[in-house]
Amino acid sequence: MDKYGDAEIVGMIMKKMIWQGMTADQLIDSLGRPVMADKKVYKTKTSETYKYDQVGKNRFRRRVTVENGVVVGWDIK
Repeated sequence: MDKYGDAEIVGMIMKKMIWQGMTADQLIDSLGRPVMADKKVYKTKTSETYKYDQVGKNRFRRRVTVENGVVVGWDIK
């Protein structure tokens, strides 16, 4: 609560939820550190893919896309 100062955000993090617009720090607080992360740097943005729940070699159940430090989407299989 001290870190974010918003009871709604803290509640969603405690429930391990993800949402568009959350910061990369909030994502890590919610789901933990990713098993693996890919980073690409473009002229106008930085794109990272955080990978969770490894099921095989380079196979993951959950991938979260973060652009410029903000979650923009995810894929859950």
